Amino acid sequence: MEYASLFQTRLDEQFIRESTTAWMEGNAVGIVYSGGKYVKVPKRTLVGLGNYSRSGGYPAAGAIDVAYETFELTQDRAKKFNIDRMDMDETAFVVNAAAAMQQFQKEWVIPEVDSYRYSKIFQLANQKLKTKAYTPGYANIYSTLMDEIADIQDVIGSGVPLVVCISGKAAKELAKSTEITKYTIIGDQNFSSGNINTKVKMLDGTIPLIEVPSARMQSLFDFDATAGYSKNVLAMQLNWIILVKSAPLAITKLDEMKIINPEANQSYSGWTLFYRRFHDLWILDNSFDGILANYTAIDAPDLAPTFAKGTASGTTKFTVGSGIPAKGNHLAYIKQTGAGSYKFNDVVTGATTYTAGADIASCTANQHVLSFELDAVNHVVKFNDHTLAAGDIQ
Repeated sequence: MEYASLFQTRLDEQFIRESTTAWMEGNAVGIVYSGGKYVKVPKRTLVGLGNYSRSGGYPAAGAIDVAYETFELTQDRAKKFNIDRMDMDETAFVVNAAAAMQQFQKEWVIPEVDSYRYSKIFQLANQKLKTKAYTPGYANIYSTLMDEIADIQDVIGSGVPLVVCISGKAAKELAKSTEITKYTIIGDQNFSSGNINTKVKMLDGTIPLIEVPSARMQSLFDFDATAGYSKNVLAMQLNWIILVKSAPLAITKLDEMKIINPEANQSYSGWTLFYRRFHDLWILDNSFDGILANYTAIDAPDLAPTFAKGTASGTTKFTVGSGIPAKGNHLAYIKQTGAGSYKFNDVVTGATTYTAGADIASCTANQHVLSFELDAVNHVVKFNDHTLAAGDIQ
């Protein structure tokens, strides 16, 4: 128990010190956590001002309603380690086991938690259409970033503290920017993460600029049930995330470490260490005015439609593969005279919702039919540009 307590304290300190997202946990004030996998987040509702009456006094009382919204900690991650008693004595166990656990956190746990949080912020922002595509280049990266900050401040005000989390790749372009005519990055400033103060760079002297390894700044990850995590095949590089400092509500909890010594271990001749960490992140609906995620676009997967003659004169139709569209998505098309080009996650406007195999009217040869699988808010999931041939039209 003494070993477990010692390890847990050191691991918690390491997490706060080395995670680029540990500061987000400071926003979890008022969250009720009573064990298990659920937490309750307070949401306050107030009303605006009314007219004061010299005869009647103050207008009708406005209630301060506090309701709790329940969220689930979806990330329950764990690992078991064995150390053979023949490899070391008890004194060596303390030193080597502590070092191994710190290495495990450094190489796997901290990058995974950071990666999950950045991808979760992107997914939540994307659902609210708070994302933009851009390919970083030193010639215009500074103005692009500052324009996006200005757009957010125009809505929420310039006095609300912001944070910019920027990928290493984008930070390298920013450092080479030819647009900067004043100090963009000034001397290091303290930025609190729990009880540990770290130093971060400041953008124009007011906004913390947290540089993040690019591998952690991806839009989508796969978290394996048994062995770590990896970038999803459709992941996009996140260039930066601008967010109000108080917006992300992050929780992580290292469960009490368990250590079974060789004398008590019935299944292994040595020490067994059990590591388990719960974590998750949420953003309340009223915080999205202060969030924008910038990413580098990738090509959309091919929808691969099969075109055929429709049932009425001048019509065509197309079908798609099994399982398309995925649950929550829908098919759509745009008919036009010239070619079209859409990237993955582009927002499509002006498309007609489509049911596979239905007639598309008023078609002529050499027209282009742009077909899509779109998500609930019309982001491109799959795309195809097909030029109609005479054989495709009834």
